[in-house]
Amino acid sequence: MAVPFSDLQEINPGAVIELFKLELNNDMHGLTVTYRFHAGTSLNSNSDITWDGSTYERFPIEAAGFQYSGNGQLPRPTIRVANLDGTISTLLSELPNGLEGAKLTRIRTLARYLDAVNFPGNTNPYGTPDPTAEFPQEIYYIDRKVVESRNLFEFELSAAFDLAGVRAPKRQCIANLCPWIYRGTECGYDPKPSVAGTFTRKELSGTFSQSGTSLTVTSSSHGFQTGERAYVSRTRTVNGTWEQTPNNVFGYNPYTAVVTITISSHGFVDGDSVNLTFTSGSNQPDDGAYTVRNSTTNAFDIEWTRGAITTNSGNVTAVLTMPSNFYTINSTTTNTFTVTSTESRTISGNSTINYMRFDLTAHGIAAGEEVYFSTNTDALTSGFYAPSAVKTNSMTFDITTGTTASGTVTSAQYFDRNDEPVATAGSDFCGKRLSSCKKRFGETKALPFGAFPGIGTYFA
Repeated sequence: MAVPFSDLQEINPGAVIELFKLELNNDMHGLTVTYRFHAGTSLNSNSDITWDGSTYERFPIEAAGFQYSGNGQLPRPTIRVANLDGTISTLLSELPNGLEGAKLTRIRTLARYLDAVNFPGNTNPYGTPDPTAEFPQEIYYIDRKVVESRNLFEFELSAAFDLAGVRAPKRQCIANLCPWIYRGTECGYDPKPSVAGTFTRKELSGTFSQSGTSLTVTSSSHGFQTGERAYVSRTRTVNGTWEQTPNNVFGYNPYTAVVTITISSHGFVDGDSVNLTFTSGSNQPDDGAYTVRNSTTNAFDIEWTRGAITTNSGNVTAVLTMPSNFYTINSTTTNTFTVTSTESRTISGNSTINYMRFDLTAHGIAAGEEVYFSTNTDALTSGFYAPSAVKTNSMTFDITTGTTASGTVTSAQYFDRNDEPVATAGSDFCGKRLSSCKKRFGETKALPFGAFPGIGTYFA
């Protein structure tokens, strides 16, 4: 938190305390250490200043030139440090490259916010200590040594972006060219060895029976394994009768007819959208989708608005299409498998099952990981696939449609400069294009591109 403006606007806001923090780093100075100092003493036995729990040693120091001018020139402050006891000379003798490049932070606050330990009786008489109340910190770096003598040292400071020999920006940004070293730290691409195998895609027909949330699907020789996933579509088609009882409201049209559908153990519940086809009877309701209401074990009602008030009846066929979903297979036999439904009900009917499996020995691919697969048949397009369920030697993918097909697949994670799959790491080269990134990282994942597409026009 900054110093509140209300405190600064008081007639006597208090003394401004100026603190300095000097940080050396191992790369430039051969050691990593932080020095804290202050050109004064505390009121508690003239000892060091304590701010935010850190001790700032009392030390003769003078700093000037922090003012900003309106001509666009950055300030280059100077800092002068006493050397009467040879402290600075001793420090510099131990540093291979002197203090150049050391980070100097100027910290300013008001006396009223200093830690209570700085005052007699451990009580700040000017206000309430607050280690977060300070002016914005000013960060500079020691640029050069100006004066060295027995009495003092003087150093010139510069801003972080005002250093000699440093170019901004650090690297060039060029449209349509990625400057990263391929498979280096910034690129981050880490391909796995390619593995080859076969794929099987099937669309099976069968029946289903549900009791509670346990759903059993019957399909001859389906070939599923426990833990795989399949897409199951379910419909229930049943025949019954209908009877219309009109409701005439004071002779006004239209009239809302309540139609009762009678079907033994239909399995429908209120709110289901059921498609009705009326096959006999006079003055039949229109065929189409209706909402089930007032359902019992063997009957339910629908509402139909029409301009007739006669009582009619006949035969009807009802088709309920239940929500399709992906299911994880709990258990299997040769001709059946069981899954857990998201809804609880008692119903049965016909089903369609879609699934696709890749059989790849010890593939090492995780569920949800996008991998580029190439194939030998037009029945399966080469591209990125992310398995939804993974076993040691196989994986299944979420698909909703697809005719039965089979063939061979290879997980291609090595590509040449033209972004074509290759089998060995020795032939793996990046084409430095956007398409090169997408072939390796996937069509939908964030790309670690070095320049494109953020600059200018980019090409695929």
